[in-house]
Amino acid sequence: MGTDEQGRQEVGLFRYAVIRDAADPALSKAERGRIVRALAEREHLGPDGRLFRVARSTLDDWIRAYRTGGFQALVPRPPVVVARTPAQVLELENPLLGKECYIGSSTEPVVLKLTTGTTKPPPPNKPITGKPGEFTSRAEGRILVIKHNSLVDNVFAVPAAKGCGGKVFESLIDPIVNAKLGLPSPAGNNTAILNGTLEQTSAEAARESE
Repeated sequence: MGTDEQGRQEVGLFRYAVIRDAADPALSKAERGRIVRALAEREHLGPDGRLFRVARSTLDDWIRAYRTGGFQALVPRPPVVVARTPAQVLELENPLLGKECYIGSSTEPVVLKLTTGTTKPPPPNKPITGKPGEFTSRAEGRILVIKHNSLVDNVFAVPAAKGCGGKVFESLIDPIVNAKLGLPSPAGNNTAILNGTLEQTSAEAARESE
């Protein structure tokens, strides 16, 4: 599919097309039950062009969502990316560096603002663009899968490494490590690209898929 928004809208349209008849408020409970059972027993053409069945419990969830929030309640929410990485971002592992050699700290964190859009870095970096990915689903439509997703950031700064070699040797080893890695590195000189597959679902669906 094209953009992130387009893909989510197509998933919402698919869900609506499946439950449209069953969501009619004029139906009795018995009538709705018969329609939902029939929907659960047949295959549906998904937004990715594949045929698959939708579980009865999923259909019930979609109907409740539609009756409560309308069409937009059927549109998956965009994946949430935590913009701030943990305070101690990177631990440099090497027997000679000890166990306290870190890049980043609570006072000098590396802050990533990963995006599927286009960055606006200071020079010498140039703008780069991520990719929303391709939308599909699994587990009878209960798990939204975003393949070939690319999150990018080249605006962040990276502080110097500290604590390398422990208290006794850090004054000697820290400068060597930082010279080797080119740290500290100001904004406009660093790039992070995260490529992969994202999956979004409810906690219940995640447990059932295990």
